[in-house]
Amino acid sequence: MTAPYDRIAELYDDDMGRSAPPGDVAFYVSQARAGGGRVLELGAGTGRIALPIALAGGQIVAADRSVPMLRILQRKAGSLPATARARLHLVAMDFRRPGVHGPFATILCPYSVLTYVLDDDDLFALLRWIRSVLSPQGRFVCDLFVQHYDDLLVPDTKVIHDYERLCADGTVLRRSKTIAKDLESQRNTLRRRYHHTTAAGKLLAEFETVETIRYFFQPQIMALLHAAGLRIEQTYGDFDGHAYSSAAKTMVFVAAAES
Repeated sequence: MTAPYDRIAELYDDDMGRSAPPGDVAFYVSQARAGGGRVLELGAGTGRIALPIALAGGQIVAADRSVPMLRILQRKAGSLPATARARLHLVAMDFRRPGVHGPFATILCPYSVLTYVLDDDDLFALLRWIRSVLSPQGRFVCDLFVQHYDDLLVPDTKVIHDYERLCADGTVLRRSKTIAKDLESQRNTLRRRYHHTTAAGKLLAEFETVETIRYFFQPQIMALLHAAGLRIEQTYGDFDGHAYSSAAKTMVFVAAAES
């Protein structure tokens, strides 16, 4: 999980950050504000969500396994007012060995973070730990991408051209990928190719990353949350509060600890 994100850390905001589901930052900020207490974000990355939460008054622990990503988060936090910086705490942490202490009023797993935990036992242990460090009135909020059946029929060798975009610094980033699919284990191995140039076309970097993620169908993740002692209170198909449907690209859950 770490190596691909270490490699793209400096490009993350223009790469993955700009490809995130629309409205997720505002949604997670509102969830953190509604919780009214300490917030834990798992998979905080470069601070796309953690920084706005701190700026909005939230006391947040931003955890990620990738140290290069956290270094960028720390650098970006330097532009926050001192009061907001004081509310932000960074933790380098492997989710299989959580190293922070609760309770937390809100725990966030944005941008399909749970799909990176490949082992069933590790995932169940993480969810049980999340339940254990939630405050009595706390909420666990997460989203996962929806795997559509049609996409599983795409040949593994097909090159998918994701984008060509102008970065914040004026350079140009292009990304393509192939997706090797293991239908039995519900795992996708993504091989992404990056081509980074100046605006004039001079090559700055060209490299590949490889990562494996898992996908869930809605009944599966609902059963896992329930088994871990988390009671689902709300489900959505986007970050605007619309109901989940088979056409949704994202499934969003708000859960509380079972009493």
